[in-house]
Amino acid sequence: MKLSLLFYPNLEKIGAKTGKVPIYVRIALNRKKAEMRLNIEVLPEELKKWDERTMRFADRDMSANALLNTIDKQFEDFRHHHSTSLCEYNVKTIRNLILGLDLKPTPLILTYVEKYYNNAVASNTQITEGTKKNYRKALKHLKEFLIYKKMQDASLKDITMTFAHSFCDYLLGSFPDCEHTGMKEPSALDNIKKMRTIFDRAVDEELLLNNPFKK
Repeated sequence: MKLSLLFYPNLEKIGAKTGKVPIYVRIALNRKKAEMRLNIEVLPEELKKWDERTMRFADRDMSANALLNTIDKQFEDFRHHHSTSLCEYNVKTIRNLILGLDLKPTPLILTYVEKYYNNAVASNTQITEGTKKNYRKALKHLKEFLIYKKMQDASLKDITMTFAHSFCDYLLGSFPDCEHTGMKEPSALDNIKKMRTIFDRAVDEELLLNNPFKK
């Protein structure tokens, strides 16, 4: 997947009163794009110093370059750390993450699943005791998995396709060092279904971009 960043002066948005030209940023991912106006405005004579190749002003003393450098570094850091998981993001989310916009605090996985069980399962009179028991078993396996992987402090943002596959492998496998005995596939699938239901709620609440447990 191709991810790119572009800074450019938007000549179509020149201030009617000030005559200043705003600088925009554009993030593109597989032909989809997300733009935003930056807190940079320059006069027409300053715009002559704009270098389209470097996407910077030739005058190194211009404060605008510092902001552009900061955003560029954020972009490169994101691309470096998520190069193999870009398919899990949409372009607007990437833009917001890079620019620090609308960032919601991400709860810990254990905190979220326990809250879900207490609010949506335990108190639900329409759910049978047998189903509630199965939820408790699924959460127990998830907690043991996180302990085994030393991920007790993992947050919802750490739930990726790799995480989902790893949890499934854990359910099916036997690991003597943590006294875990693999279960049969139907039982593992039932646990996965519980995770799917729980994290569907997280997607609805915009705490997850997508649900890796949902194929």
